[in-house]
Amino acid sequence: MNKRYLFVNNWKMNLSFNETIEFATNNYDRLVELATKTEQKIILCPSTESIYPLAQIFKETPISIGAQTVSRHTHGAFTGQVAPQSLQEIGCTHCIIGHSETKKEFTENDKCIAQKCVHLLDYDITPIICIGETEQENKSEKTLGVLESQLAPLLNALNTKTTVRPYLEPCIAYEPIWSIGTGNTPNIAHLDTIFTWLTEHIGKHAPNISWKLLYGGSINPESISLIKKISKIDGFLVGGAGLDFQKIEKIVK
Repeated sequence: MNKRYLFVNNWKMNLSFNETIEFATNNYDRLVELATKTEQKIILCPSTESIYPLAQIFKETPISIGAQTVSRHTHGAFTGQVAPQSLQEIGCTHCIIGHSETKKEFTENDKCIAQKCVHLLDYDITPIICIGETEQENKSEKTLGVLESQLAPLLNALNTKTTVRPYLEPCIAYEPIWSIGTGNTPNIAHLDTIFTWLTEHIGKHAPNISWKLLYGGSINPESISLIKKISKIDGFLVGGAGLDFQKIEKIVK
């Protein structure tokens, strides 16, 4: 039996509102057919203003809609931010948090990301938590220490929760910063080390929570088959390739 992977397509701010709707409607039949025939989980993450119309377009289909970020606050005087409750109400089922780009642009720290994760779970939204090291940290062989530091507030926060609904299965997405958008994919030995460590570390520090482990960073039709050889990987966070249906199709298949 083929493994059922998650394919999270992070469209970032590459498509305008009209372009997003056009992409969804033009590729509706093919996307639904792809998800149905392959039995793989496909998640589209457009800009915030496009979440609701896409959720309506793909309502009652296997395609899920996710957000690219969320506020660390649940309500209040926080101009321009989006609450987890609002994401839930407009049909969002997943949300990416802690992406290196948002960390850089909005100076988010790991404690903030942990808060976001807890709030998302409270509103029945599956969090996709990004972690990863810089090129310098990788070259200095500090990767595991960096990942451990990034995960610590998250694991501590989740262990204080009474329950995490089993069906939500939070996702940890390992995205080496030096790989994002560069076309440079880590070698198999590196990925095997990382995902073996993640499995053991998370299992030790959050044993009562069911997780999914994703890889992101220069995912394309050429790199995917090699990365799938890592048995502990449950899915993929796709960037630029997720803007082209033919590439999505090749990646999923």
